[in-house]
Amino acid sequence: MMRPDVSAGSVARPRRVVAAVAAGLGAVTAVVARAADLPSWEGVLAERTNAVPDWVADSLAPVMQLGTTWAAIGIGYLIWLVRKDVQRGFALIVAAFLTRFVSGQLKQIVDRERPGEFRSLDIEIRDTTADGLGWPSSHAAIAAVAATIAYRALPRRWRPIVVGVAVAVGIARMVHGVHFAGDVIGGWSLGVVIGVATLELLAPLERRAAARSSEPGLE
Repeated sequence: MMRPDVSAGSVARPRRVVAAVAAGLGAVTAVVARAADLPSWEGVLAERTNAVPDWVADSLAPVMQLGTTWAAIGIGYLIWLVRKDVQRGFALIVAAFLTRFVSGQLKQIVDRERPGEFRSLDIEIRDTTADGLGWPSSHAAIAAVAATIAYRALPRRWRPIVVGVAVAVGIARMVHGVHFAGDVIGGWSLGVVIGVATLELLAPLERRAAARSSEPGLE
């Protein structure tokens, strides 16, 4: 069952603000990605991020896999099993699949190529399995939606770690030469918005659990 959380109401407004900011950032990056010309700053940043030593890229490769649907399933199952938080664990898994689907649809709408398709850039493609279009980054989106939901499900000491992992996944995608910064920011934004929406849907269950735990005889 969901763990009672008496602070559920106190965090609703801040997370809605975060979602609104994320939605705005995502919209801006979508407009930029949809434009015909690549912004010079994105090209420069892509080259410089991609130019890190091989050992850095190799060390980030396992972290990058935490942005896959399989990793999200594993995280959701752990929340379900270890934290005994069935609702958030199951919701995380469903949200990850939804994020994957939505990101795929948005890729077709925005229609932005990956860095390797821009011949004017000096990009080494380290992840040869990446294909298709670039905006938004599905890895960044799935990592962000998992982090957003796990942030509420895990103890406070673990929260900076899940956020850091989501950030690292996005950076790793740039290091491996398969995404621009705008793709990653768009992915993070999408994941945060879907994650917050999921938590909002779960909020009534949280309030009911908190009310039950405060009833006499349930101490």
